Amino acid sequence: MKNKLLIICLIPLVFAVSTGFIVSLLTQRQADIAADTSETYSPPTSETEKTSSTEDDSEPDEEYKGITDPDTLISCIVTVDPEPFEFPSKADKTQLMQIAFWCVLQSGKDENYDFSQKCMLIPQSEVEKMYRSLFGNTKMPQPENLDFQGVTFTYDKKDKTYNVPITGITSRYTAKTVEEKKNGNKLVFLTEYIPKSNWTQTRDGEIVAPEAQKTMSITLKKGNNNLLSVYSVKKE
Repeated sequence: MKNKLLIICLIPLVFAVSTGFIVSLLTQRQADIAADTSETYSPPTSETEKTSSTEDDSEPDEEYKGITDPDTLISCIVTVDPEPFEFPSKADKTQLMQIAFWCVLQSGKDENYDFSQKCMLIPQSEVEKMYRSLFGNTKMPQPENLDFQGVTFTYDKKDKTYNVPITGITSRYTAKTVEEKKNGNKLVFLTEYIPKSNWTQTRDGEIVAPEAQKTMSITLKKGNNNLLSVYSVKKE
């Protein structure tokens, strides 16, 4: 994964990568919507989830099948572009919730979700479980609408779901890992934030990325079953 640059080889897709991701999730099951029955999602009941009112940096919930691929988690962090933090308890909790939300979107579980009025319905419990998997007992914000670059994921209090509209969502950066270090169960990734704009193409058809906007040190922790949690995001 060292020196790995996640780029899309076709220029039109470079500028619409996030749009294609959301639309592909939603359209994948369009043909099955009519035949699907609503699934029942129970609220969090584990002892770890019941401690949402406490704030500390204890170990994350490893019973939930969260993220095991560092590239996926780093991509979600770079997409949200949170303010730097030394521990999750020091971070902006809304930004942490946004990271958890994006991880749910990229977890490949969209076939389990229902659809209504051109929106994908993501259970509140799914987002909260992902949050616990990534950030342990770090205080969780109350459920509410999540705004991301002009797009709102509306929270439905009655059904306890987040409604994801079929709308193009473009993050500002693509992640490029330029160095990786391991320290015990911690994985440290020196990550460049490459702007999504100003990509060029040579006469030979080669895609050329712009200069990195900034470089951050992203530290992840590996737990049981290779599940990853977020430890820190720091400036370089």
